This record gives sequence, C-alpha cells and structure tokens, in this order.
Amino acid sequence: MVKSGQKTEIEQYAMNMDRWFRVEVDPYSKTCFSIIFTDITNEMIKLHEVEKQEKYFQQVLLSIPDILLSVNAKGEILNCNIGQDCKRKSLHQINP
Repeated sequence: MVKSGQKTEIEQYAMNMDRWFRVEVDPYSKTCFSIIFTDITNEMIKLHEVEKQEKYFQQVLLSIPDILLSVNAKGEILNCNIGQDCKRKSLHQINP
C-alpha cells in the first residue's frame, strides 16, 4: 500500500473484536504515512440486511405464478419473474 505512493482503502473484518473497519492508508512521503481506522460495523449490518431483503424479494417474485415486471421511467425492466434474461432490457425488446 505505502510502496505505491497511492492512498489505499480497504474494508476488513476484525474477528477478535467482532467489528468491521474501513482502513485508509495515506502516504505523505516514502517514510511517512497515516492510517485511519473507521468502524463501519453498522453500515455492514445494514448492507447485509438489504442483501437479505433483496434475496427474499427475488424468492417472492419467482413464486408468483403470473408474469410480473417492475419497470423504471425509461421502460427498462428492473425485476421480472419470467427469467433473468429480461433484466435491463426494455419492454420493446422482449415484446416488439
């Protein structure tokens, strides 16, 4: 990290503390650098919850026997239960 001379940022789980940290290494010169540790445990918990909700939503979506699409303002399909190949296509692409 320091050898490159570039600021580097990683996210790391500290098992012994049961916490997530963002670690920023910012070199000032070849012999001087700073390391900043930021506790991001709450952010990671929220992210995990969102991922769980998205997975649950997909399971519910796929269990609906009728065709269901969610579309953005541009007409691009965001979610569907008729196969993953329809995502990010427009309605016109799947039904010309």
